[in-house]
Amino acid sequence: QVSRSAFDLFVTDPSRDGSDAGRWSKEEMALLKGGPGGPRILLAYLSYGEAEDYRGYWDASWKPGAPAWLGEVNPNWEGNFPVKYWEPAWQEVMFGRRTRPLDVILDMGFDGVYLDVIDSYEYWEGRGVKDADERAREAVLALSRYAKSKSRGFLVFVQHAAELGDSKEYLKAIDGIGREDLFYEDDEPRDDEVLEEATLELDRFARAGKAVFVIDYCREVEHVRDVYARARKKGYVPYRAVRALDELTVTPGLEPD
Repeated sequence: QVSRSAFDLFVTDPSRDGSDAGRWSKEEMALLKGGPGGPRILLAYLSYGEAEDYRGYWDASWKPGAPAWLGEVNPNWEGNFPVKYWEPAWQEVMFGRRTRPLDVILDMGFDGVYLDVIDSYEYWEGRGVKDADERAREAVLALSRYAKSKSRGFLVFVQHAAELGDSKEYLKAIDGIGREDLFYEDDEPRDDEVLEEATLELDRFARAGKAVFVIDYCREVEHVRDVYARARKKGYVPYRAVRALDELTVTPGLEPD
């Protein structure tokens, strides 16, 4: 289905089920990267701000507070735990050796990485880490420097935490940002004040020449059309998805060209 679609870019997990054994084969990667319009950009999903207990790197002895960089389980996502992702010990879990998740992504031939839960620094702010935002920036910079040193032209995208874009160094280190629920939360329109603040932050990325992805989950066709029109007017790239993120969605009249 992906191979037949006309989308120019995909974000996918490097594995069909999250496990090391479920990683896409070379043949499957070729199908994912090829399409009717020619080669497409393929970004690998990587949860950087949370640890996931269904990944190959997970140690069964881990529990909140042990290691010290591991937080309490995310009540909205079973098996996900906020991490102090600026800590060297966590970064050593993520990258630096061939078997680490980021290194595997590089070896598999992905064009870039899509870092999720960057906004988890807010969890640590609420627990007394006063400079968590600056530490979050440094964590993204560290990963970006490493990845780009290993593969020229490798793309680094972040999800949320657009407020971190008030740093020129941060803007330079990444290639784009994704924002969910920008115009609607499901089919409920966003408050004007919240929307204005969010777009002001995203505009910094757009002005810096970075891609801005808008992922909304509305279902009403008129709302979907509204999202696409408003996003495109701002220079953003819109997509209407389902929250499970387990299927491609195409709205009639808004097909990829």
